[in-house]
Formats: sequence, structure tokens, C-alpha cells
Amino acid sequence: MSRAAPRATVLWASLASLGLLSGCGLKRAPRPPVASYDFGSLQTGTPVVESRIAHVIVIQDPIAPLWIDSRDMHYRLAYDEPARLRRYASSRWALSPVQLVGTLLRTRMGEATERGAAIRDYGLESDYWVRVELEEFSQFFDTEQAGRALVRLKVALNERRGRRLLAQRTFAAQAACPSPNAQGAVAGLRVASERIVADVVDWVAKVIAETAAAAP
Repeated sequence: MSRAAPRATVLWASLASLGLLSGCGLKRAPRPPVASYDFGSLQTGTPVVESRIAHVIVIQDPIAPLWIDSRDMHYRLAYDEPARLRRYASSRWALSPVQLVGTLLRTRMGEATERGAAIRDYGLESDYWVRVELEEFSQFFDTEQAGRALVRLKVALNERRGRRLLAQRTFAAQAACPSPNAQGAVAGLRVASERIVADVVDWVAKVIAETAAAAP
């Protein structure tokens, strides 16, 4: 027994040292800080839009699937399971794409209205209501180094007083991503969002003008 005890002590010490060394070897590196992005200032470098809508329009935040209505930044690989959604681990949106697109649409629509009123809620008397569904908002990689941003919206223009649907249409816009990373996704999605919002504003103005011209 007296000889076995020292041997046991040495054995446990050896095991402990091995455990300590293996623990040090398995220690994980600290995770990089998470970066948050938005669209930046919506006024920077934006040309003045000619006022062409003389009405108050309600535009609430778009309806969207749960994966879009979050702060995760998503991308797809067109060459490897294109139906699979992936997300950047260390980059997020400061606001959800639903909020980003909704704010951008209200800003640009407000710039195009004579009274400058594109509101979010029904608190003020309004003439039209725009219902928006955000169906796609992500970065697509056709190759490892070539990415593009895709935004798709389904828009319905409704008359508030008569509570009738005037028109509905699906819009899509793409833009090249300047770099194959999260920063490239932000830049591309901002450009694609501006393009699709400009198309929506033009369409709304056209439908309202045609409706007014056809009125008795």
C-alpha cells in the first residue's frame, strides 16, 4: 500500500497535467465583434424628385417571411444548394429589412408627393393605402467572387374611401455587389432597394393619375 500510494499520486498528477494541456489546446479564439449595418443617410447623393402625387398615402412596413423580418444578413450560393439560406455570422442589419425597405419607400414616396405626405399609420386622413410584401431580400453568389443583390416586392394600391383595390403588381430589382462579403451585400442591397422603390413610386403615380382621369 505504501508503494502504491506514490504511484497513484504520480498517475493522477500526470493525468491532471495532460488534461490541463489539452484544455489549453482546445481553448477557442475570441469571436470577432458583430458589425451592424443600415442604408446610411437616405438623403446623401439622392436627386430631388419632382412632386407628382397630390395625395396623402399610407405605407406601412412590408409584410415578410420570418427569415426576412429579422436582423440576420442572408446570402445564397447559386452554384451550391441555391435554395439553402445562409447567414453571415459576424454581420447583422441594424434594423430588419422590413423596416429598412419600409422607411426607404415612405421617404421616396413622400418626396414625390405634392404635400410631402407618405405616412406609416392611419392617424391622418389619407387617400390611398399601399400594401407591400417583401418576398426576397438577399445576396446571391453566382461564383465565389461574383455576387448580386436581389430585392422582390409585391405591391397593391388601394383606395381608402371606397376600400377598393386599384391595381397590384410584382417588382424585382438587382444590383451587383462590389465585394464578395457582407459589405458588398449592404452596398448591393441599398442600390437594388433604391431601384425597386423608384419603380414602385413611378407605378403608384401612374395608377393614381389614370384613376383620376377615368373618374366621371
